[in-house]
Amino acid sequence: MSHASGRDIHVGYDGDFKIRFGSDPSCDHIVPQLPGITAGLKRSGDRLFVKDYGDKPGVTINGKNIRKKHWVEVTRYDKIIVYQILLNLSPKVFLGRDVVDLDSSPLRLILPNGKILCDGAYIRAKNGTVTAIMGPAGAGKTLFLNMLNGYKSPSEGKVLINRQLDLQLDYISIRDFIGYVPQDDVMIPELTLQQSLNYRLRLRYPDMPSSVRKRLIKGTCESLGFQRNRLKDFLNTVIGSPESGIRGLSGGEKRRANIAHELVLKPLLLILDEPTSGLSSVDAEHVVKLLRDLARQNSMTIIATIHQPSRDAFKHFDDLLLISLGGKVAYYGQADKAVSYFEKTTGISRGSQNPPEYIMSFLSEEQNRSRTVTRFKKTLGHVKAGSKEYDYIHDFDSKSLSQATVQQSGKKVLKFHKIRALYQNYRQWLVLLHRNFHVLFKDKMNFFLLFGQVPIIAILILFAFHNFGHDNEALDSFARKIYFFGQLKEPFEQQNKSVPVDSLLRQAGLKANDEPYRISEFGSRQRGAVYFMLVAASIWFGIIGGCKEIAAEQHILMRELRSYVHLLPCLLAKISMLILLVGFQTAILAAIVAPILLRNVDEIISPTNPIIYND
Repeated sequence: MSHASGRDIHVGYDGDFKIRFGSDPSCDHIVPQLPGITAGLKRSGDRLFVKDYGDKPGVTINGKNIRKKHWVEVTRYDKIIVYQILLNLSPKVFLGRDVVDLDSSPLRLILPNGKILCDGAYIRAKNGTVTAIMGPAGAGKTLFLNMLNGYKSPSEGKVLINRQLDLQLDYISIRDFIGYVPQDDVMIPELTLQQSLNYRLRLRYPDMPSSVRKRLIKGTCESLGFQRNRLKDFLNTVIGSPESGIRGLSGGEKRRANIAHELVLKPLLLILDEPTSGLSSVDAEHVVKLLRDLARQNSMTIIATIHQPSRDAFKHFDDLLLISLGGKVAYYGQADKAVSYFEKTTGISRGSQNPPEYIMSFLSEEQNRSRTVTRFKKTLGHVKAGSKEYDYIHDFDSKSLSQATVQQSGKKVLKFHKIRALYQNYRQWLVLLHRNFHVLFKDKMNFFLLFGQVPIIAILILFAFHNFGHDNEALDSFARKIYFFGQLKEPFEQQNKSVPVDSLLRQAGLKANDEPYRISEFGSRQRGAVYFMLVAASIWFGIIGGCKEIAAEQHILMRELRSYVHLLPCLLAKISMLILLVGFQTAILAAIVAPILLRNVDEIISPTNPIIYND
């Protein structure tokens, strides 16, 4: 499992493990310089923990002693010292899984009407490499990515992870280590980058300590090229967006922030859709160089669509997949050999042209596109025949893919971790509810509109009904007299006696004055109109709030649902927030309107004081 070499400790990185190291013979890892059973190291999933077994504190993380005999989580950015010995751990130890290779057979996507959107595109992406996907607009590059990341199922063909896991059959267990960065900057603009990344980690790892989250966020952003003061500004700046009117990160910073949202979750496979879109040539080159460095340092498999990169940016790609219209492959092989391939097969010299421009020129016209696709098919024939002339071309290995042992464990994982999933849903609901209110209070304009409309609607209701009590005052008084007169004359009629009308009218008038809360049918209708307006306003509050939430966070919700967040806690968090929000709005509205327009409401609804319905 592990061995020592000088002061370095090397640990195997296949699967979960738990080891102890020290000088004691019972230790899994013998280190003569350490006393007895000194410390332990374990990994669960993609998280690593350290424990101090010693009688005295001897294990420090970033200069601080850890709590004795308790597992403490560590990250790849931490400095771990065991009795003055630096614990050097390979980055692969923190991954929790082996590296990822992505292979596919030729993929086809056919619509019900027979239209073919993808016709034979395939990929063989290896860990530690960056594959660029290029092609004209409408060629289906994003569609191809969606089939590679599991968002879209191909009509024909399959995508395998390490030739063992079928992406479609076992997506639930695979999605944890797939990162997807969409073309648009899908982030919450009201939050700072620090806050946004913190929420992302809390949703994925509900029990992760805040100190560990901070170190992961800091280390991730440092790997993106931000240091010291620039790192601090980057993390504490609001993300912003043109649509929200909030000024925040610049275009280049926003692209890297978008990538950070995936890197912070430690993916093994990173798929990006147009990561350089809208950036200057300098920023675009920085992003592409960053992707290459990430692939090398973390043994990641990176696939990205890109639209005609600069000469310098193009140098950082390992492989190039060129897709023509209809999802047909026009070239797939080493990126640095693409120019020589086209010069050899077409007889047209590149001259001083930018390599990507030269390559894309063969897909500019329909006739050229057809010839380019046909030439590549012929080249693949030479490769299949064993020709070494095109050893830089990547052919799909149909025989190997068909013989691959495919596992299907996603449903078993869900069933096995049913209780854990319920707990995770509960924790995600809490985090999402907290984030919803955080965003609400940060968005001052929306907050003002939500609560500013309450007094405005209250004033309009008061203005519409301010005089309704006086409008029917005489009618209510007359109705009360008639009501009491009817009660007083009833005994006389039952005994067949003459009714003293004048005397009973005077008594009825006195009773009517003593009980002013009794109202006529006309008065009750007007009060019913007030209640109707209050209910209608409450429904309005709920609809406006709900529509805004759905429209504003639709893309964010889709991104999170495709990775690690479940739909149920998302819905419950939104509903919970809207219930509390609308409840507060209606309480304010009722507090303003009811004391003025419905001041006798307690008497009206009292069972001892029924409403009079008189015509």
